[in-house]
Amino acid sequence: MRRWGALVVAVGLVGLAPQAVQAEDPPPCHEESWTGGTTEWCNGSLVYRDHVYDDYGADTGSTSPHGTDFSKPAGDVDATQHGQAHNSADLLTLRLRADGDELVVRFELSTLFPTDATIGAIALETQDGVGGGSWLDATGVDIASDGWDVAYGFGAAGDDHVDNVIEGRVPLPAGDFRIQAVVAYGDGTPTNVAFRPADHGNWFDEAQAAALAAGDISEFGHAVDRDALVSGDHHAPAPPTGPGYWQRMFRSPYTIDVGEGVTYEGIDNGRGATFHFLGAVQPYMVFVPEPSPTGDPYQAMLLLHGAGSGHNVVINHENTQRVLGTELNRILISPLSRGWSNSYVEQGAADALQALADVEAHWPVDADRRFVSGYSMGGAGTLQLTTWFPDMWAGAIDWVGFTGDCLQGTPLAQGRQRLPGADALADQHHHFTNDASQRSGCPLGSRANSIDYLENLRHVPSAHLFAGADELVWANHALGMQQRLAEAEVPHALWFHPAAEHFTFAVLADWRKEAAYTKDLVRVRQPARVTYRTNAWLAQPEFGIVPDGAYWVDDIVPLDTSATPAGDAVVDLLSHACSTGAEDTLELSQDAGIDPVPWIGQLGELTTPAQLSGQPAITGTLTNVASLTIDRSDACIAPGVTVDLSGIDAGGAVITVVD
Repeated sequence: MRRWGALVVAVGLVGLAPQAVQAEDPPPCHEESWTGGTTEWCNGSLVYRDHVYDDYGADTGSTSPHGTDFSKPAGDVDATQHGQAHNSADLLTLRLRADGDELVVRFELSTLFPTDATIGAIALETQDGVGGGSWLDATGVDIASDGWDVAYGFGAAGDDHVDNVIEGRVPLPAGDFRIQAVVAYGDGTPTNVAFRPADHGNWFDEAQAAALAAGDISEFGHAVDRDALVSGDHHAPAPPTGPGYWQRMFRSPYTIDVGEGVTYEGIDNGRGATFHFLGAVQPYMVFVPEPSPTGDPYQAMLLLHGAGSGHNVVINHENTQRVLGTELNRILISPLSRGWSNSYVEQGAADALQALADVEAHWPVDADRRFVSGYSMGGAGTLQLTTWFPDMWAGAIDWVGFTGDCLQGTPLAQGRQRLPGADALADQHHHFTNDASQRSGCPLGSRANSIDYLENLRHVPSAHLFAGADELVWANHALGMQQRLAEAEVPHALWFHPAAEHFTFAVLADWRKEAAYTKDLVRVRQPARVTYRTNAWLAQPEFGIVPDGAYWVDDIVPLDTSATPAGDAVVDLLSHACSTGAEDTLELSQDAGIDPVPWIGQLGELTTPAQLSGQPAITGTLTNVASLTIDRSDACIAPGVTVDLSGIDAGGAVITVVD
């Protein structure tokens, strides 16, 4: 099925009224996803849930060796200089539970290799501020705080490394107490502090980094109700996350074959992407506006970051949050997607869709006002997600997106040609390495040339911004995109800014044109006409990504399954029973303006609806299709009514009609 599995579940929650919860079914804890820095009671345990990839330690004033120029954390401690692996002292959750007269303390880490001597440490304040000072002698961790009177340090042993767990047991205090906790390298250098509900920054580590630099973490702690802990059944999940800018974490079912942790060299997946963040828990940034005064559900928009940057870029700007978020009543979602060169394929694409699904499961989102946008590499990701799954989206925004071929718009561009020998390469995990003697000599940085599949956007208006002085996505990309959008006869707006360069739009953060263009767009559900092109090359089934249809056409199986243009399966069908979505004329117009810098534009609008009979008949053509399924109801035909398929030039394809 073309739907991405995790999103189906989330979409089912959208727009539903809250359901009564039976007494025997307590509300769920936030085990699969959570907002960083939250604390809750989960079935008798007190659980603190931290951020991920935030174990960067103190801000010593040096340039951080972590991240990229656009995505540096505040902390600058390097694990490799302390004899450990990157990400090996990164707290995910801290759990406290009572077991008789003992307090069981469990640190779950993002990464823990057998060679890592990571320490988990706690300090307990049981006497109203008496005591405090250095933890070093009691725990082995070189940090201090006020008020505590007993402290403990723990290390991992045996299989605990496999489970990324450090656990210990200590005497349970006789009354209520305050707990502080920290994770450190084996040499005592602290890196990650618990109970930070108000941290901030690119990796939400700025308050932590400042406190660790000062050597005092007194401000971070949590008061524990002993009676609630001893009862063993206290349950009070963290309240829903309100408006603001947050980082959320989710557990992905898709792991990286080589393991976990962080590698700044990157793992080349052999299929056009490099992954840097390998753990099962992945983050995304989210901006949530204040609720609509009229009670309308939110819109939602994926905001995909570019190469060389992380999930904090673009979204963490006042103008972005105001113009694209608050003024449109739109939640903005920026996934890390495994790193700065993920190309939004495989785990990178799955993470983006899972982040969107997580938002839709936790906030009231109108499923018909769902958008995807992206900058540079993220623009390429936008083209992929919209052309793979057009029926998910109301619209799209592409800022200086790589279009699939550096020589797009020139006589040397690939056009609809793939590499010679692409079938053999596909068997080798779909890895493209272009050869100038074979064609343009320009490497493909995405799953395929997305510009080849623009006809899939017949019902997804898309906005595209390009720059004349762009040093990365050259001006010819704008020309190529302008031509193909018109040839594909899909609705669009394209703005070309002659004096801008690649980062102009991000620096100026003036999103007015694209915000206005997408403001009133609504997802099309039952269009009369479905145009859809796909190729077996695009499928990534091991990550739940199978682009094999849209709207009321599904399960497309190509006759020729090669990864060349001959393997493209093409559908162009018209249901005469539907009343909308049959426009067949693209009217082009040109305009110009000066915001944020001078531009000339092309606007394409679909007009002239086809005159349809209203009869239960479907006509059109199929090319290179062995079989497909048509959903009768989605094609506006009542269940059980016989569908006239005689007007389809099917080329021998087997067509199955389902209700």
